[in-house]
Amino acid sequence: SILVANIAQNGRSLVKSSAYEHLDPSEKGAVSYFLGLTFTKLLSSKLLNIPWLLHIDVYRNQFTANGQAFGFGSSRSRPDLIGLDNNRRWTVLESKGRTNTMEATLLQSAKNQTRNLRRIGIDYPNLRVAVVTHFINGQLVIDWSDPHGHNDKHFDIETNSEEYLAIYYKVIFNVLVAN
Repeated sequence: SILVANIAQNGRSLVKSSAYEHLDPSEKGAVSYFLGLTFTKLLSSKLLNIPWLLHIDVYRNQFTANGQAFGFGSSRSRPDLIGLDNNRRWTVLESKGRTNTMEATLLQSAKNQTRNLRRIGIDYPNLRVAVVTHFINGQLVIDWSDPHGHNDKHFDIETNSEEYLAIYYKVIFNVLVAN
Protein backbone atom coordinates (compact mmCIF):
# COMPACT_ATOMS: atom_id res chain seq x y z
CA SER A 1 0.00 0.00 0.00
CA ILE A 2 2.96 2.33 0.55
CA LEU A 3 3.94 1.89 -3.11
CA VAL A 4 0.41 2.40 -4.43
CA ALA A 5 -0.09 5.54 -2.33
CA ASN A 6 3.26 7.19 -2.99
CA ILE A 7 4.42 6.15 -6.45
CA ALA A 8 2.69 6.92 -9.72
CA GLN A 9 3.49 5.89 -13.26
CA ASN A 10 4.32 8.51 -15.86
CA GLY A 11 4.85 6.72 -19.16
CA ARG A 12 7.64 4.24 -18.49
CA SER A 13 8.87 6.08 -15.40
CA LEU A 14 7.89 5.87 -11.77
CA VAL A 15 7.40 9.26 -10.11
CA LYS A 16 6.32 10.71 -6.79
CA SER A 17 2.54 10.71 -6.42
CA SER A 18 0.63 13.80 -5.36
CA ALA A 19 0.01 12.09 -2.00
CA TYR A 20 3.78 11.74 -1.51
CA GLU A 21 4.32 15.40 -2.40
CA HIS A 22 1.92 16.42 0.39
CA LEU A 23 3.61 14.41 3.16
CA ASP A 24 5.53 16.26 5.86
CA PRO A 25 9.33 15.77 5.89
CA SER A 26 9.35 13.07 8.58
CA GLU A 27 6.66 11.09 6.74
CA LYS A 28 8.61 11.40 3.49
CA GLY A 29 11.67 10.05 5.29
CA ALA A 30 9.77 7.00 6.53
CA VAL A 31 8.20 6.35 3.12
CA SER A 32 11.60 6.73 1.41
CA TYR A 33 13.09 4.17 3.82
CA PHE A 34 10.39 1.62 2.96
CA LEU A 35 10.61 2.39 -0.76
CA GLY A 36 14.35 1.72 -0.53
CA LEU A 37 13.81 -1.65 1.14
CA THR A 38 11.04 -2.58 -1.30
CA PHE A 39 13.06 -1.79 -4.42
CA THR A 40 16.13 -3.50 -2.94
CA LYS A 41 14.03 -6.64 -2.51
CA LEU A 42 12.58 -6.35 -6.03
CA LEU A 43 15.97 -5.83 -7.72
CA SER A 44 17.71 -8.52 -5.72
CA SER A 45 15.01 -11.02 -6.62
CA LYS A 46 14.63 -10.14 -10.30
CA LEU A 47 18.21 -9.29 -11.26
CA LEU A 48 20.37 -11.24 -8.80
CA ASN A 49 18.23 -14.36 -8.22
CA ILE A 50 18.03 -13.70 -4.48
CA PRO A 51 14.51 -14.71 -3.44
CA TRP A 52 15.23 -14.74 0.30
CA LEU A 53 16.08 -11.54 2.19
CA LEU A 54 16.05 -11.05 5.93
CA HIS A 55 16.69 -7.90 7.90
CA ILE A 56 19.93 -8.27 9.80
CA ASP A 57 18.15 -7.49 13.07
CA VAL A 58 16.88 -11.08 13.01
CA TYR A 59 20.38 -11.88 14.30
CA ARG A 60 20.57 -9.01 16.81
CA ASN A 61 21.19 -11.45 19.68
CA GLN A 62 24.66 -11.93 18.13
CA PHE A 63 25.41 -8.19 18.28
CA THR A 64 26.64 -8.19 21.87
CA ALA A 65 29.89 -9.18 23.52
CA ASN A 66 29.87 -9.80 27.27
CA GLY A 67 26.43 -8.23 27.52
CA GLN A 68 27.57 -5.02 25.82
CA ALA A 69 26.51 -3.95 22.33
CA PHE A 70 29.53 -3.72 20.08
CA GLY A 71 30.25 -1.38 17.23
CA PHE A 72 30.10 -2.44 13.62
CA GLY A 73 33.42 -1.58 12.07
CA SER A 74 35.02 1.82 11.98
CA SER A 75 31.73 3.54 11.11
CA ARG A 76 29.84 1.65 13.86
CA SER A 77 27.19 0.75 11.30
CA ARG A 78 25.86 -2.44 9.85
CA PRO A 79 24.13 -3.40 6.62
CA ASP A 80 20.35 -3.76 6.50
CA LEU A 81 19.83 -7.14 4.87
CA ILE A 82 21.35 -10.52 4.23
CA GLY A 83 20.16 -12.63 1.35
CA LEU A 84 20.47 -16.16 0.08
CA ASP A 85 20.40 -16.77 -3.66
CA ASN A 86 19.09 -19.76 -5.60
CA ASN A 87 22.56 -21.36 -5.43
CA ARG A 88 22.69 -20.92 -1.63
CA ARG A 89 25.30 -18.15 -1.82
CA TRP A 90 25.15 -15.24 0.62
CA THR A 91 24.70 -11.57 -0.22
CA VAL A 92 24.97 -8.56 2.08
CA LEU A 93 22.82 -5.55 1.18
CA GLU A 94 22.56 -2.01 2.44
CA SER A 95 19.46 -0.13 1.37
CA LYS A 96 19.13 3.64 1.47
CA GLY A 97 16.05 5.63 0.55
CA ARG A 98 16.03 9.37 -0.07
CA THR A 99 13.25 11.84 -0.79
CA ASN A 100 15.33 13.79 -3.29
CA THR A 101 18.67 13.41 -5.05
CA MET A 102 21.20 11.39 -3.08
CA GLU A 103 24.16 13.08 -1.47
CA ALA A 104 27.49 12.51 -3.25
CA THR A 105 28.88 10.39 -0.38
CA LEU A 106 25.79 8.25 0.23
CA LEU A 107 26.61 5.33 -2.07
CA GLN A 108 30.13 5.14 -0.62
CA SER A 109 28.69 5.13 2.89
CA ALA A 110 26.34 2.30 1.95
CA LYS A 111 29.25 0.35 0.43
CA ASN A 112 31.17 0.69 3.69
CA GLN A 113 28.23 -0.65 5.65
CA THR A 114 28.20 -3.82 3.52
CA ARG A 115 31.90 -4.31 4.27
CA ASN A 116 31.31 -4.37 8.03
CA LEU A 117 29.87 -7.89 7.80
CA ARG A 118 32.75 -10.22 7.04
CA ARG A 119 31.24 -13.73 7.04
CA ILE A 120 27.86 -15.39 7.26
CA GLY A 121 28.32 -18.79 8.77
CA ILE A 122 31.54 -20.17 7.33
CA ASP A 123 31.24 -18.32 4.02
CA TYR A 124 32.23 -14.92 2.75
CA PRO A 125 29.38 -13.21 0.89
CA ASN A 126 29.24 -13.75 -2.85
CA LEU A 127 28.03 -10.16 -3.29
CA ARG A 128 27.92 -6.99 -1.20
CA VAL A 129 25.34 -4.68 -2.71
CA ALA A 130 24.79 -1.04 -1.79
CA VAL A 131 21.44 0.27 -3.08
CA VAL A 132 20.21 3.87 -3.03
CA THR A 133 16.61 4.57 -4.05
CA HIS A 134 16.01 8.29 -4.59
CA PHE A 135 14.29 10.83 -6.81
CA ILE A 136 15.72 13.15 -9.43
CA ASN A 137 13.22 15.79 -10.57
CA GLY A 138 10.44 13.65 -9.08
CA GLN A 139 11.45 10.50 -11.01
CA LEU A 140 12.44 7.35 -9.14
CA VAL A 141 16.09 6.39 -9.65
CA ILE A 142 18.01 3.46 -8.20
CA ASP A 143 21.80 3.42 -7.96
CA TRP A 144 23.67 0.35 -6.80
CA SER A 145 27.17 -0.97 -6.50
CA ASP A 146 28.93 -4.20 -5.48
CA PRO A 147 31.97 -3.26 -3.39
CA HIS A 148 34.68 -5.83 -2.74
CA GLY A 149 36.28 -6.95 0.49
CA HIS A 150 35.52 -6.37 4.13
CA ASN A 151 36.64 -3.82 6.69
CA ASP A 152 39.39 -4.60 9.20
CA LYS A 153 36.96 -4.01 12.07
CA HIS A 154 34.13 -6.31 11.16
CA PHE A 155 31.65 -8.79 12.56
CA ASP A 156 30.40 -12.22 11.53
CA ILE A 157 26.96 -13.78 11.75
CA GLU A 158 26.74 -17.38 12.85
CA THR A 159 24.08 -19.16 10.82
CA ASN A 160 23.68 -21.57 7.92
CA SER A 161 21.28 -21.79 5.00
CA GLU A 162 18.96 -24.27 6.76
CA GLU A 163 18.59 -22.08 9.85
CA TYR A 164 18.22 -18.96 7.70
CA LEU A 165 15.39 -20.48 5.64
CA ALA A 166 13.68 -21.77 8.79
CA ILE A 167 13.70 -18.19 10.16
CA TYR A 168 12.52 -16.83 6.80
CA TYR A 169 9.50 -19.14 6.69
CA LYS A 170 8.79 -19.17 10.44
CA VAL A 171 5.73 -16.90 10.30
CA ILE A 172 4.12 -18.91 7.50
CA PHE A 173 4.91 -22.16 9.30
CA ASN A 174 3.37 -20.86 12.54
CA VAL A 175 0.20 -19.78 10.72
CA LEU A 176 -0.15 -23.18 9.04
CA VAL A 177 0.44 -25.05 12.29
CA ALA A 178 -2.09 -22.88 14.14
CA ASN A 179 -4.83 -23.71 11.62
